[in-house]
Amino acid sequence: MRFINLEDRHKYDTALRIICKKLLEYDPDIVEIVQFGSSVYAPTCPRTSTS
Repeated sequence: MRFINLEDRHKYDTALRIICKKLLEYDPDIVEIVQFGSSVYAPTCPRTSTS
């Protein structure tokens, strides 16, 4: 298990907000941003609705 201090967590959260804002400026059709492991921008692989 990886532990990070609050200062590092704040830097991570700030960076993630900036990245999400920039992605939405670049592609306003984004409806969901999911980050796990390594990240990629894949506009040609949208999630499809099952309903």
